[in-house]
Amino acid sequence: MNHNIYEYIIIFLIGGLLFCLLHYFSHHKNIIVCSIIPALPILFLAGLYFVYLEHGNIKLYTTLSIKTIIIYLLFLFILICLLNTLKNIKLSLLISLFLFFILYYLFFLFKIL
Repeated sequence: MNHNIYEYIIIFLIGGLLFCLLHYFSHHKNIIVCSIIPALPILFLAGLYFVYLEHGNIKLYTTLSIKTIIIYLLFLFILICLLNTLKNIKLSLLISLFLFFILYYLFFLFKIL
């Protein structure tokens, strides 16, 4: 597929819009909307569309997306548990991110992804 600059500009603007919305709602302390924005399936649907356009394996893309979402959910679960026990956001994030990357490494190592 021949990509042109306008396609990349549109994709860039959509991504920028999501980050701006996230910043706006966090600034106005709207925690509910802030928690919904990262959960929107926009990136998944965009990826699905791009894989479809390139005649890629949609079933594999969807299966791998489910597996990566499971890792993300585990990251969030570990983060909330650490926040409750350690009461330290920086340390909790550091440990959670470390375990997040370890999980990805293990998923690759054992060919789960």
